Amino acid sequence: MFYALPHNYKSGMIMSISGWVALYNTPTQLTGNGDKKALVLLISLENEAYQNAVWMFRHFYETQMMMSSAHLTDEEVADWTYTAFSAKGFTLIIERHKPNVFNYPAFVKCVEAHEASGYEIALAAIDYPNLMAKDGITHEAAQRHDLAVRALISALCNYTKSKGITFVGAHPLHRKAKELVSSGITNVVKRLDSSHLADSFDVAREVDFEAFIHIERNLDGTAYLTMQRGKHRYVDDTPQTHQYCAYRFHPQFGIRDDLLLTPEFVTDIYDDPLSKAGATGIPNQPEEYDFQTMSVF
Repeated sequence: MFYALPHNYKSGMIMSISGWVALYNTPTQLTGNGDKKALVLLISLENEAYQNAVWMFRHFYETQMMMSSAHLTDEEVADWTYTAFSAKGFTLIIERHKPNVFNYPAFVKCVEAHEASGYEIALAAIDYPNLMAKDGITHEAAQRHDLAVRALISALCNYTKSKGITFVGAHPLHRKAKELVSSGITNVVKRLDSSHLADSFDVAREVDFEAFIHIERNLDGTAYLTMQRGKHRYVDDTPQTHQYCAYRFHPQFGIRDDLLLTPEFVTDIYDDPLSKAGATGIPNQPEEYDFQTMSVF
């Protein structure tokens, strides 16, 4: 689960992970049933499926090809992305559901429908689960909103674990986190913990891995996606110095993939040679960028 304030790359992270699974993995860890096709399922409860698709397609085209996609139509970029995403054997399906009616039973039906269609789901990503309707779980949970949120996340985690599906989501932060940002304190993401989660602190109890993310500018005005790892169930030997990193937003390509390449992350955004050399960041409201020309969401 990724925690962030509004407009701080929650959707961007969820869509990026969905693309990474298809681009950088082979479906060898699935059941091995030759009749099943490996599926990456991305469910949006906030943005239209078309918006997510255009962002993903253009983002991955630009980060893989290292050139602008502005000269290509959406259909041309979609064709390139389909070929790239299916090269390893994955199918990507992006769906849009209405949050006021999409509840836990609806999610189960969605998974079962895709399985009945011949897919085996490797990853199910929801952007983002807190927007789901809270009915259809338990009567007790329905009496209190915080308990309903915890019950929902618990049900999603337990169900996907039982199916061997990796589940990824994002969750909002409480207004106390916004107050912390407004205070002017630097390295905000390092100061966040489960007490800053909105609606229910107990979400942190249910997930196996969590990370806090926040877009922060250094003194040069360069924008970074800063990330601080929180809980990681069953893993307790990660050095503290490895639990934080930050990625600079490239002025044209957003955050570029660096897997198997020279790492582009930094551990101190206030001491980044590339920033000091005059690199520029992104505007204060990245969600206003044009999907057709920029890879910022």
